Order: sequence, then structure tokens, then C-alpha cells
Amino acid sequence: MKLQNKKDKANQISELISQGLESWVKAGEIVVEMIDIDCMSISDIEEMIPAISSGVIGRFEQLGRKQILPNLLVSNNPSTRYLSQLPYSEQKRLMSESIEVVTEDGDKILISHENLTSFQSRQVFKGGSIRSLSAQRAWIESEKSKRKQDKEDEECLMPYTIKGKSVTFTKGAKLDASQLANLLANLTK
Repeated sequence: MKLQNKKDKANQISELISQGLESWVKAGEIVVEMIDIDCMSISDIEEMIPAISSGVIGRFEQLGRKQILPNLLVSNNPSTRYLSQLPYSEQKRLMSESIEVVTEDGDKILISHENLTSFQSRQVFKGGSIRSLSAQRAWIESEKSKRKQDKEDEECLMPYTIKGKSVTFTKGAKLDASQLANLLANLTK
């Protein structure tokens, strides 16, 4: 009996959230009407509804104009920000279809938007578009180069900093005689 009760509660939660999202879309349509027909600005609407910020009213306008899916406003997946920049038709398509993603090995896999990691989201999306598979490969190679350069830059950094007449070691240091002589020379300047 408890399992059924839990299932009923979960279904009720899901239904209420769906009703809420539908209400948001209707509210968005009213915002669009106020802007287009009543010639009001978002700040005019904000003055009439002070509990809602202009940023939120702007999001409702996007909902009403069918520029963003309501599901994206309540999602916190790494891909959400990128999906919301896509055209509405692409948002709808990707809510139900998987996205082709190139792995670092060059393989192609299909991943649903909600399972994309932050790295994969940056790889797949570019502004308001989806990168082709070859563009994803190029992006991966570019990121590898950046990581390699960052590692080389980090290795070149001295394991210490000099401030005035004192030395602060930033990590375990191993200095040869010439490095130590250089360090002492810098301290005595």
C-alpha cells in the first residue's frame, strides 16, 4: 500500500509541475500581449507587479514568444544554458533526441542533453548552434593544446616568489646551485 501511495504522490508532483509550467507559458503569452498590444515595456509591467523582477518578466516574454521551452527554466543540467540559446525548434527536438558527441578517442556516441557533462556541453554547443562532428574534433584538439600549454607554463614557473628580502616557497622546491645563486642574487639586490 505504501509503494502505491508513494507512486501516487510522485505522479501528483509531476502533474502539478506540468500544470505550473503550462501556467508560466500562459503568463508569458499575457506578457507578450501587454507588450505588443498594450504598448507596455517590461519596466512598465514590473511597476505593476513589483514582486517580479524585470529579468523574470523578460523570461516570461521568451516563454510567450516561444523562444525558450519552460522545462529549460527549471533545469540545472550543464547543457541547459546552451540549449536555451538554440532556436525553439532545436530546443524541442533535443528534448526528445540524443545528441551526437565525439569522444577524445574520435568515436561518436549519442547522449541525451540531460546527461551531457560541462565539458561535453562546451564541446557540442557554440553560441546558438550545435557543432558538427568535425568541429567537435577540432574543439577537442584545441582544448588538448591549451591543457598542454597550461601544463608547460606551470612547469616553467619558479616554485617560489620573492618579495622584498624574503622568499616564499609555493610548492616543494628542488634548486640546483645556479638557481640557488640566482635566488640569493635577487634577494641581495
